[in-house]
Amino acid sequence: METLRPWDAKALAALDAQQYDTTLGALMQGYQQEVLAYCLARLGDQEIAHDVAQEVFVAIWEALPSFRQESSFRT
Repeated sequence: METLRPWDAKALAALDAQQYDTTLGALMQGYQQEVLAYCLARLGDQEIAHDVAQEVFVAIWEALPSFRQESSFRT
């Protein structure tokens, strides 16, 4: 069984309470640097990588109400 990181536990608790802003904040706290690093590695341009990373979190925000918890947040 996977041990939850603190931000994942906070995000899950907030998601269960339908507090999507808190959920997104916790996910951004935990994954923003990882997402940005991935985007930068793939795109090679810091400005574009920041824009794409921002779009990733916009997509997460939009998907939170329908997240079924069948996979981890990281995936």
